Amino acid sequence: MQEMTAGVLAIFVGVISEQWAVESRIVVLQRTELAGCPVTLGSIGRKAVLVCRTGLGHRRGRAAVEAVLSEHSPSAVVSVRIASSVPSEVRAGDIVLCEKAHMCLGSSVSPEPPPEADRRLLTLAEQAARAAGLRYTLGDVLTYWRDSPGPADREREELLREMTVVDAGGYAVAEAVREKGLPFLAVRGALGRVMDVGPEAMNLVADRGYMRPGRAALHYLLRPRKAPAFVRLAVGVRKATRRLSTFMGGFLREWSLEP
Repeated sequence: MQEMTAGVLAIFVGVISEQWAVESRIVVLQRTELAGCPVTLGSIGRKAVLVCRTGLGHRRGRAAVEAVLSEHSPSAVVSVRIASSVPSEVRAGDIVLCEKAHMCLGSSVSPEPPPEADRRLLTLAEQAARAAGLRYTLGDVLTYWRDSPGPADREREELLREMTVVDAGGYAVAEAVREKGLPFLAVRGALGRVMDVGPEAMNLVADRGYMRPGRAALHYLLRPRKAPAFVRLAVGVRKATRRLSTFMGGFLREWSLEP
């Protein structure tokens, strides 16, 4: 197994819609599990690709990344997730290529220097986005842990001022990969401005990264005033997932052509 995946491009996603966005663009060869997380081995052209769905939560994500990096020998790592937009000009479906990754610690961010994007991977990503005709922007991503208390409104505004998108667990990947010294890139599909409902919706997602329909239906049946915001989020997820899939198709083609 290790020989087959030497030099593999390792792609980490959080939830099942993100997994579809990547796997729809590769030839799937084998499915397995590591650290309790689904792992797919596949290829694009003559190059090997590994996709791992970490689910949600810092410990789970960190354990999954460490298991993959230990079992395989990736030449580069990409984190692919959907995320809430911060500035209004980042619309649902936009692609955000993250130059830096930060973690929320109460009312402050992770200590400097944050994990940064590999310039070669960033160049490939920009080429892929332009070739596909996708709206994209360069910016920074902030991770809020689902189980940590959010900062007060004024503190949150200060925290978000320099950010482009906010996700629910991607920093675990950036942190583990930085420690290994591997080339890294974080890509986010923007959901639009859904910070008012996004964190709450994450509580309806199982740790393994898939929505629990019954729980979601009951949750919003008991809270009808919040249903429109959930519908807005669902539309954003659909649009972001499709654009991520288009982007990943182009990015993987660019990757496969690399010597």
